[in-house]
Amino acid sequence: MAEQKMNQAVEEISVTKSDLRTIFWRSFCHEASYNAERQQALGFAFTLTKLLKKLYKDDKEAYVEACKRHTEFFNLTVQITNFVVGIVTALEEKNAKSQDKNMGPTISAVKSALMGPLAPIGDTFFWGCFRIVAASVGATLALKGNLLGPVLFASGNQDPLAACSSHKTADIICQSIHRTGKRAVLESWSEKKVA
Repeated sequence: MAEQKMNQAVEEISVTKSDLRTIFWRSFCHEASYNAERQQALGFAFTLTKLLKKLYKDDKEAYVEACKRHTEFFNLTVQITNFVVGIVTALEEKNAKSQDKNMGPTISAVKSALMGPLAPIGDTFFWGCFRIVAASVGATLALKGNLLGPVLFASGNQDPLAACSSHKTADIICQSIHRTGKRAVLESWSEKKVA
């Protein structure tokens, strides 16, 4: 009977579309508390705080451990940070549903492992290509007297994600990243069980 109640409580812990939307909108604050020691760690923790409270509402020790885990060093191009956040969200959900909640080191390792390969991609695309192309097209249009020129120039030099995203796009992106992360977690766990 007690095992059945435990299984039912574990089933109730899940990430919803509303949670993913909240995570997306909170992710715009990634660099709001940027510091030299841990860089975007506090922003990353802020992004996940509401979800962590929901996932670990009955286990204060696991919640504190998760908060500590997400204040470890983190630095990534802000526009692509949500890829990592989506995978971490799926891992945290899996950890919250497990009996022993021992995936902390795995979650930290995944975050660290994704920073290296994703940072150059984001930096190259958003700061090396997108911004320069938007600025040059905007300047050309402005020189010809087109009012769209300064708008394009300014939006290309600000946060491209904020300039290009809509609520519907955010919903689709967050859901697909979460599903992808969930799939990756399930595949890695099934590989470990087979081996």
